Amino acid sequence: YFNDEPIAAVMIHVDKQNSLYYGGCSLELAKKHKANNFLLFNTMLHYKNIGYRHFEVGVFDSCLSKNQKEYNVGRYKAQFSSFPSLSLEGVKFFSI
Repeated sequence: YFNDEPIAAVMIHVDKQNSLYYGGCSLELAKKHKANNFLLFNTMLHYKNIGYRHFEVGVFDSCLSKNQKEYNVGRYKAQFSSFPSLSLEGVKFFSI
């Protein structure tokens, strides 16, 4: 929220001990305030604090050769990860 108006949201899928970042959305104003970063980071902390052992931020292709948007999404997700593991053709899976 900013001035009592919602500006961003994240959607998380959960099961017994795993949580998966499914997606997020935001208004243009949210970028200025880094609202998505705030929400995602605090969501990770919430699930950690209630005993979840795994938070998956998803899959992305970190190669700029495909398109700029996919590359930017990859860079965004990478800032939240501490354990990247490589797969085929440079596609990475990130876990917290």
